[in-house]
Amino acid sequence: MDKLTPSLSGKTELKNALSELRNNLLFYFENKGKDTSNNYLSFLTETVNNYKYGIRFIDKNGIVIGVNKAFCLLFEIDEKEIIGKLFKSIYNRNSNEDLEELLVLFKRNLLKPDIDYYFERFIVTSNGKSFPLEGINTFINVEKLFSNTSDTLLLTIFNDVKVSDSSFAVSNLNKPATRLSRDAIFTIDLFGKINDWNLGAEKIYNYSANEVIGESVSIIFSQDRKNEFKKIIHRLINGEIIENFETINIKKDGTLVPVLFQITPIKNSNDSLKGFTIIPHDITEQKNTEIRLRKNEEMYRTLIETSPDAIILLDLNGKILMGNKHVALTLGYESIEEIQLQNIFSFFTIRDKKRIFRDTRTIIESGILKNREYTVVRKNKEQVPVEISASLILDYIGRPDSIVGIMRDITERKKAEEEIKNSELRFRSIWENSNDGMRLTNCEGIIVAVNKAYCSLIGLNEEDLLGKPFTVIFSEEDCENPDAFLKEFKEKFIQRNISSHVQTSSKYWKTDTIILLEAYSFIDFEKGESLLLGIYHNITEMKRNEEELRNAEKFAAIGKQAAMLTHEIKSPLASIKMNIDMLFNNLSMSENNQRSFQIVQKEIKRLEVLLKNVLLYSRELNLVFLPVDLEKLVDNIKELMKPVLKKQNILIFNYLTNLRFNGDYRNLQTVFLHLIENSIESMPDGGVIEIYSEFNEKDSFSVFIKDNGSGISEKEKIFDPFFTTKSSGTGLGLSIARNIIKQHNCELNLISSTPGETIFKILFTNNK
Repeated sequence: MDKLTPSLSGKTELKNALSELRNNLLFYFENKGKDTSNNYLSFLTETVNNYKYGIRFIDKNGIVIGVNKAFCLLFEIDEKEIIGKLFKSIYNRNSNEDLEELLVLFKRNLLKPDIDYYFERFIVTSNGKSFPLEGINTFINVEKLFSNTSDTLLLTIFNDVKVSDSSFAVSNLNKPATRLSRDAIFTIDLFGKINDWNLGAEKIYNYSANEVIGESVSIIFSQDRKNEFKKIIHRLINGEIIENFETINIKKDGTLVPVLFQITPIKNSNDSLKGFTIIPHDITEQKNTEIRLRKNEEMYRTLIETSPDAIILLDLNGKILMGNKHVALTLGYESIEEIQLQNIFSFFTIRDKKRIFRDTRTIIESGILKNREYTVVRKNKEQVPVEISASLILDYIGRPDSIVGIMRDITERKKAEEEIKNSELRFRSIWENSNDGMRLTNCEGIIVAVNKAYCSLIGLNEEDLLGKPFTVIFSEEDCENPDAFLKEFKEKFIQRNISSHVQTSSKYWKTDTIILLEAYSFIDFEKGESLLLGIYHNITEMKRNEEELRNAEKFAAIGKQAAMLTHEIKSPLASIKMNIDMLFNNLSMSENNQRSFQIVQKEIKRLEVLLKNVLLYSRELNLVFLPVDLEKLVDNIKELMKPVLKKQNILIFNYLTNLRFNGDYRNLQTVFLHLIENSIESMPDGGVIEIYSEFNEKDSFSVFIKDNGSGISEKEKIFDPFFTTKSSGTGLGLSIARNIIKQHNCELNLISSTPGETIFKILFTNNK
């Protein structure tokens, strides 16, 4: 701005005119009253429409709301073309009254009404008219005048300097109206000779008026641009209108300076072209600003384009002005051009539209919106959850202009939240419905939580346990010194030295002894004390089953020996029978001898029947079909054979999970036991046994027993009874196993056997 301080030396004529205008305002409204319709518009029409000076009212946002006839004549503009428009719209884009700073200061209540601000400018209007102008700006509190508004208006009174001061006349090129202006101005004739050069031009080019007047204008052009302005003059002489011309000039010291020329033709009284008035604007700062803006724009564009979030620019009605590729991808499109100028509200679900409208008003009122969740509908009708944060962008005078938002696809986060929620629900379901007892204990040994299964195991109610030391679960004979027990527990808790797995046997509050397999793990929270989670699995029944299994094993061993004895006895018995029959038929014997031979033959037949019954007993099974968990079955065998496995340095990996079969548990256990024992015997120096499964078609699955032992040489005979490649054994194990599997309507086969890899396969079919 030229001046922001109140003028003490403004022209008397303008000051008197402004004083008269104020008096007219007061007089008008004292006589007409505050309720006069159209208020200041009526005043302009009835009182000052034919006023000699131009009068204009604008609001604090720079919008013109009233002008008089003298203003329209001065600026050669119709009233309808300016009312409701920004005050700058009547000027050339590089020439105006420079009111922005004044408006901003007043809007922030830093300036008071009824103080005069005098100005002088050389202006160029939007229709090409150029002239020196003076005037006075003053703010008027219209609340005192109009009953229907409490706003403050800016009143400006304008005077064309050429009307009151002959020194501004342009009839003489040697005395142009450039000296009053603070802008750089110089004039040239039709040949490019400089006729006038003001102080503003001296500041730009460092040439004095004496140095350049009479010289060619090419003096301010660099060597490579000498002919540039000649072409411009030629175009102007030929009638072409060139209001703005951007070029690079050279100062007296050789420094280059970017400038913008505003060129106005000068004509004599006969309307003949005599020369040109040129207003050069040093646009160095503007160019530097443009460079900085380009850099900033490139930086922001790079930031926006490389951002993993969708960044979008909207107008106040929700129209998409700009965005990065993630906006398009989030909404199901390939490029932002496909959705540009569409309304962002159209992409929200009907349920969320009311919320987004309401939140948009919040942004305009408060300036910001943080982390609001909505659901958008993609191009393919898929609904996607998003999180939006937005802020308001203001224009140069502080009015809401647009909205910038960050839209983040939170599908994965929602899935994670859902998984956490489901995990919590599953944990709660497991906690409440588990057959295993669960207990949470703090470092002092105080019970924090228990589930129903735990109460059932111990024989106490939840009320009897919560808030009590865990030693209350024991009977006196199981825990004679509770205090010492708790002290030891606390020390182990602090040192994290509590065994993760342990087997216990106690009566607790029940009459029968309960055998528990206990598993412990620490739970650490970000806030709050750590807790110890205990899971208690009742293996009392399993231990009974193991005992029964051991007894069954004994009987199985007896059965094996019986089978072996049967086999060993049957062959010589057959030989004896054959020879006895030959002797009986070929020898002549007395009646007594014949009777003796007949007794022998009879006893041989009795032995044959007995052996046959033994074989039938050893081969036929009475199966009881019940659901069998094969994973637990193998785990039980592992537990049973733990000493042997440890002694022979053999590891068993059980990969069976959730695998159930309707069969006879004990006999199936016998099958797996024989196969595992064969694998152990083939690995005298230790090794690995792997048990895994594979699902087949038609409701069937296969279980594989694989070892890295020495392998089997004669594969085709391994299922034959009494066949063995080992130094010990009866050779009945695999034949018994296959017999059991067959009686389950399933198959047992050797599918591979080489040194380092032997694999047996059991094909289980649905036998329900």
